[in-house]
Amino acid sequence: MKPFQLLPPTAGVRLLSLDGGGIKGIVPLIFLRDLEAALARFKVPLRDHFDFVCGTSAGGLVAIGIFIMQWSAAICQERFVHLAKQTFDHKKTTGLLFGRFHQLVVSYMRDHKYSSQAIEDAFQDVTGNSSGLFNPLNSDTKVAVTSVTAREVQPCLFTNYNGGPRREDLGKSTTRYNLIRAAKSADDVTIGEA
Repeated sequence: MKPFQLLPPTAGVRLLSLDGGGIKGIVPLIFLRDLEAALARFKVPLRDHFDFVCGTSAGGLVAIGIFIMQWSAAICQERFVHLAKQTFDHKKTTGLLFGRFHQLVVSYMRDHKYSSQAIEDAFQDVTGNSSGLFNPLNSDTKVAVTSVTAREVQPCLFTNYNGGPRREDLGKSTTRYNLIRAAKSADDVTIGEA
């Protein structure tokens, strides 16, 4: 049986927002590693100190690592550095007269700074492809990760929880998003696919 904790009625919601920024995503990880070390004497994992976590880009990777995969912040930092080396390193354009201008033009033409395929491959390598994103038994913390679709550039929100009713379910105007949930848990989105 899994132990549980009761929060006092005066306890507020404990939120954590993790921003992106490519390799700069290491900064919140260092902070979380230090916070985890400071909280170690209470023998409660860092992930149990938050009710809701939302991450964008690199912050989403950190949120998934600590709060879904249940890695320590130190392990998450090691894996983030490994992933960053595979995806965020730039090929040096020192031989080009206008190296930085060339990088800017290439980023604009691709519509992104880093290869989405390289990020996807590295992320699947680090997380594996078998763990389901929607697994409420895995974590008590609600986790949301913002993203965009690769082709249509439409916003997406991946969560490990079901939200409340949507506006269209209440007979109000249509929303600007679609809710996708697998009919069977075996067909649910895996962490590597998110």
